[in-house]
Amino acid sequence: MKTNFFNRDLHAESILGEFLDCYLYPNIHAQSVERIDDKGLQYEGVDIEVIINNQNYFIDEKGYLSRPTIQNTFVLELSYLNCKGERKEGWLFNPNKITTHYLLCWADRDDVDLDDLTIDNLHLVEAILVNRAKLHTYLWNRYQLN
Repeated sequence: MKTNFFNRDLHAESILGEFLDCYLYPNIHAQSVERIDDKGLQYEGVDIEVIINNQNYFIDEKGYLSRPTIQNTFVLELSYLNCKGERKEGWLFNPNKITTHYLLCWADRDDVDLDDLTIDNLHLVEAILVNRAKLHTYLWNRYQLN
């Protein structure tokens, strides 16, 4: 039996995090890299805290994993409907998030259900680190979106 979409996506994101912990983070020149297990901080939009040159980066990892090949698109969550049908602010503009950067990731992977995804199914991940404040400024200056 397959899990619901939320649990499926959480599972896939945890596999992506495992891949990044294995192949990306050990190769950056940081004073420290810490995967955040605290649910409160995760709810505030922090998956990883990285310190580089005495500057803290609170990174929210975002993965485009729904297709098995790397795509040229990404979804930025403006809002969503909760289980009660109420509109809630998405992660992009949510003022309660302490995220300083997004790590947007695209994966080349085996064509398996996300429920069954393992780190061995991931072959390549392309990623870009985006400064949240600069992204907000760009979206406002270019599209008057906030």
